[in-house]
Parts: sequence; C-alpha cells; structure tokens
Amino acid sequence: MSASYQVYKDHNLLYVRYAGHHATRQTNDLLPYYRLDPDVRPGLRCVIDCTRLINAKVDIEERRKQMAALRALLKHPADDWQLTYYCPNSVSQSLTSLQQKMWREFDGVDFKMATTFEELASILREPDDFLRAMLGPDD
Repeated sequence: MSASYQVYKDHNLLYVRYAGHHATRQTNDLLPYYRLDPDVRPGLRCVIDCTRLINAKVDIEERRKQMAALRALLKHPADDWQLTYYCPNSVSQSLTSLQQKMWREFDGVDFKMATTFEELASILREPDDFLRAMLGPDD
C-alpha cells in the first residue's frame, strides 16, 4: 500500500492518493506530514483518489479519530470543507460508501463522490488537462 499527497496551491487543492491495500494506519502515516507542511492549511479543498485501491480494511473507531483530526486541520472556520472522493471502481466505491456515512457525523463537511472523470471535473471545476496531470496515468 502506498499513500501520497500533493498540494496544488494555485488550485487551493490537497490531492491524496491511496493505492494497493488500504489499512487505517496509512492515514495515520500521512497526518504528521500534513501538520508539518506549510502548504497544508484550513480551507484547502481535498480530493481522495481511490482509483488504485485493491482492497481495504478500516478500523472504524480509529477512522473516526482521523476524520476529526483532518476536519480540525483542513476546515476553514467560515466555510464548509469540500471533500471529494474519486472512486471509479467497485472497491473504491464500497470504501467510499462507508466513508460517506461516517463523514455525516461531522458538521461543516461538504462530502462529494465522483465515479467518473467527468463528475470529478464538474465538482472541482478545474481544467481537464490539470486534472489528468494530477491523477496521473491510468496504470
């Protein structure tokens, strides 16, 4: 499993990619990097790219703690936090369905799910060429 992120300051966007087998701890691995990165700040829109997931095992209680930490780190006090999961396959859609239910517990989170590139482009309102470069090759 690999987890990585990139901040696109000009687009006010935090892009997170998960690949392979997802376990809850991978998010714990990223949190310290987010906290130290001066470009990770409240108000960033967030895209979680689940395209490359093979399977997932989620510890529900640990995930709730992570969600609270992410919301505290990224939600701007004056605005809802836009969080978009990109999940174009059945594995990622199944994981996202669970995440969607869990995010409902948090106020101020504008949760979206895109199952196609066109839906992602519509939600983010970013140029197709930028989005294709951000997502990278289809592997």
